Amino acid sequence: VIGRVFFDESLNEHRMKGQPVTIFLANLIARVSSEPFSPLYLMFGMNIVNTKLIPRQRELLEEIHEFRKWCEGIVRRNMTQRREDYKKGLYPYQKRQNMFDVFFNHEIANPEEALSEEELIDEFITFFSDGVYTTGHFISMCSYYLEKNPEWKQKVMDEMETLFPDINNINYEGIQKMDVMAVCMKETLRLAPPVATAVERIALRDHELAGIKIKKDTT
Repeated sequence: VIGRVFFDESLNEHRMKGQPVTIFLANLIARVSSEPFSPLYLMFGMNIVNTKLIPRQRELLEEIHEFRKWCEGIVRRNMTQRREDYKKGLYPYQKRQNMFDVFFNHEIANPEEALSEEELIDEFITFFSDGVYTTGHFISMCSYYLEKNPEWKQKVMDEMETLFPDINNINYEGIQKMDVMAVCMKETLRLAPPVATAVERIALRDHELAGIKIKKDTT
């Protein structure tokens, strides 16, 4: 879902260590999330992981590196293709834009403020890894609540049959008209938000946002 919606990539076709990349990432996220609770990590912090003394932690760092290299390949391929097509006059594409187009459009409009390749990779990883976790949680909880409330499940089914009589011909215009589904999705987010706490961010430089001055290192 995340690959198709945000990056127009069919990520299910990619495999890492014999697994679909989405499964590989889900397992990697679980391992990264559990590591801070290990006794050695609690005593020594991230330093113990960086020493690579323990086989489990060596393997974890290797998989993180492998995943980043895979992300680097996708970002480099997509951005290089857009730069080459732009020079040939073939860009912008006559199709729905994705996040790579957003990144490249920003690069064209603001070359001095364009993201570096490392920053683009970081953004891709953020969207992909966070999206896999939150989307999986959201879909699971939404399905659960619909099963618990069969009258609303029927309303959603009726709406889908009305808007998409041919289930093989689903389009964005029809999806935007799914008011009942939208209500169910919003209620799911209210009852079981995938991210219960805010993610801390740190300002890298002084800047202004909506008229508010934010100083460097503000959290």
